[in-house]
Amino acid sequence: MLGDASIERDRNRYPWRDIHGRLGDVLTGRLDARFAWPPRTPDEVRGFERSMAAGTPPIVEALRAARAQVFGPGPARWLDVGGGDGTIASALLDDAPGLVCDVFNLPPVGELVAARAAASGLGDRLGFIAGDFLAEALPRGYDALSFIRVLHDWPAEVARALLRKAADALAPGARIAICEEFRTPDRLAVQLFWTYFLIGVDGCVSRLREIEWYTDALAALGFCEIAVVRGAFDIIVAVRA
Repeated sequence: MLGDASIERDRNRYPWRDIHGRLGDVLTGRLDARFAWPPRTPDEVRGFERSMAAGTPPIVEALRAARAQVFGPGPARWLDVGGGDGTIASALLDDAPGLVCDVFNLPPVGELVAARAAASGLGDRLGFIAGDFLAEALPRGYDALSFIRVLHDWPAEVARALLRKAADALAPGARIAICEEFRTPDRLAVQLFWTYFLIGVDGCVSRLREIEWYTDALAALGFCEIAVVRGAFDIIVAVRA
């Protein structure tokens, strides 16, 4: 709460006070104090990735508990699509010597991943591939591919297209993992609060979908052994047929 790197201090970097007491102006469009999305400048990229990393501990906990299902029983090469600054990857690589990971993200994030790899002592076990998953095919040759808090940021047709790209990139026997907040009645109540709280402040839209939306989409793309691993964050895991 009070440390230099605390979430509360991070929030104070943003202009949320600009809209205090001005809900009418925000709702009518006279005031637009949105956070930049997508981030455009190096400072915005660093700020966005720092904010995303702040919420990763329960995701790391879930992925560690489901390691065998997500990555398989042996050594694995993992592609983390949209994997931020490598915070999640570095935490998982730290106690899994047979695992290596490449983060696939926009070019400006590369220096952040490199810095994390150096600071964590992981060296070339944590790598980076620059690219735009909306405009490009996903890299091939990986045993596991993950979308962690990525697909819910995009409309249904974009999410389906990304899953299709994953299916094209993975060889038979490779695994896909989808980890995010899935749609439930309780989560809808929370989502309603955040949606209204962030009106005029956050230009990013989050779309919660039921687990079945993803499992049906994976089955239609030819994935098999589709399972849901319950935990701090639920994880959908499937194998490319």
